[in-house]
Amino acid sequence: MGTYPPTHPPAYPSTHPHPATKLFMLSKDNLGHNLQGDVMELQMIRDRIATIRSKREALIQLLEQPDLGTLRIDVNQAIEEMDDLLEEFDRTFPVG
Repeated sequence: MGTYPPTHPPAYPSTHPHPATKLFMLSKDNLGHNLQGDVMELQMIRDRIATIRSKREALIQLLEQPDLGTLRIDVNQAIEEMDDLLEEFDRTFPVG
């Protein structure tokens, strides 16, 4: 697990996040936005989580790029945070 707050400075200006971080933030924003207001049915929430799980693979593929440089740290952190959120969801809403 990564440390929070991160112990390294971001490899990009805070006003322009890296595309991988932007993808993760978009997933979090979509989920958070849709959970506000009226309560969604559990199946709809599960569908959103499935979408987020599918986007994780894009981060894994990005991590395999040899020219990633210091952004590798940020991609690793995004994957760790996504995994933590998915584990928490699975504990909160177990299947079956």
